[in-house]
Order: sequence, then structure tokens, then C-alpha cells
Amino acid sequence: MATNSQEYAALKIVVIDDMPMIRKMLVRQLSQIGIRAVFEASDAQTGLNAVIRNRPNLVLCDIHMKESTGFEFLKSLREVTTDKVSETPVIFVTADSELSTVRTAIKLQPNGYLIKPITIEILEERIRLVLQLD
Repeated sequence: MATNSQEYAALKIVVIDDMPMIRKMLVRQLSQIGIRAVFEASDAQTGLNAVIRNRPNLVLCDIHMKESTGFEFLKSLREVTTDKVSETPVIFVTADSELSTVRTAIKLQPNGYLIKPITIEILEERIRLVLQLD
């Protein structure tokens, strides 16, 4: 890709998924792209805390998690009043392609919706698109 590796190295991303294997896979893919600062969370509340604490450029969030859903995470994030935290871009990364789930997601206006499994190329393309990297 044409994106400068320094741009990627400067990014911070929070990955929220209740499955450790999926988190590790996404962290590995992000590392291969050149993103070094990746924070992991296993549930929506921990993820929200990580976003508030670390002020990432982007969040990759599963929808179906045991404790609370990615939908609940996104709603909570958009209600945060701390210095533009609510504007943090969120891409849902989920195995759920059911029309009802996609419709619910669209109403919440995430910045992207990726169906697992995802390739590193698709992940990089979506990050570039959402963050408007050249």
C-alpha cells in the first residue's frame, strides 16, 4: 500500500473482543501493517475505559460478546463527554452478517462493518479509508 509506514507506526488502536484468539489475530495483523500501539479489551466496559485512557485513532470492536454487546459499547462511547472521545471511529468486526444485525449497526452509525474472517488487506484498506490515510 502507498501509506507511509510512519503513519501506521503513529496510530493507536483499541481491539475489543471477548475471544482471546480473535484479539491476538487482529493484533498480529495490525502489527504486520505496521501499527505498534494496540490496546486489547475483552469486554465493552474495559474497551470504553481503554478508549478514554489511551485516546486511540480507531476502535475495532466485536458485536456479540458475553458481558455486553458492541452495540452497547458504541452507544456508551458516543455519550462520552470527554474531549472528543465520542468521535473516535469504530469499525465493527463480526462474524454476524444477518440483515437484522447489519440494520441495527447501521442505525448506530459505526465507521465500518467487517465480516470475519478478514484478511490483512481488507483490514488495512478499511483503516486507510476510515482514517483517510493516503
